[in-house]
Amino acid sequence: MSYMRILNNILISPDILINGEKLFVPRHNKNFYKFRWNEELSLLKKSAVKNNRVWTTAGRPRSGPMSDSRQQSRMSYRKRLKEHVSNSPP
Repeated sequence: MSYMRILNNILISPDILINGEKLFVPRHNKNFYKFRWNEELSLLKKSAVKNNRVWTTAGRPRSGPMSDSRQQSRMSYRKRLKEHVSNSPP
């Protein structure tokens, strides 16, 4: 077998790629990085996302009740998230 054929078999072989992926790509559960998450944060985030969608659908007004509602929900979510992370043990 020639050197090029051996090299080509190594580079093209899917087994090598699959084994390399299993060895070097970290695998975690879906919520691995959200261990500080709780139900209150979920509700605040859903509200912020909902208000953002309404605001976007309305043409992204810079002022008015939709803009105020969006801004208020974003700020309360961010504030509570920051408080929760800072009060949680490392």
